[in-house]
Amino acid sequence: MSLPFRLAGATGREPGQVAAELAARLNPVGWIRSACVTSGGYLTVTVTGEALAGLAVRVPAAGDACAASDALRGTELAAPERL
Repeated sequence: MSLPFRLAGATGREPGQVAAELAARLNPVGWIRSACVTSGGYLTVTVTGEALAGLAVRVPAAGDACAASDALRGTELAAPERL
């Protein structure tokens, strides 16, 4: 379940309102490119390319449990430009 929906259920507020407040707090964070509310109160967060590049080191270091996650299932990214 999406975080705005969990917080809305716990506080009695609307998911869209919670998502908007979360987006406003996340947008100034340096490694986040954008945070916005999508339909129905979902929160979409886009991270910077630098943050994604850092995952190339962190994911293998996390070990086998990281590989078992389906958190990014269906995600497609363009290949980075060659340096």
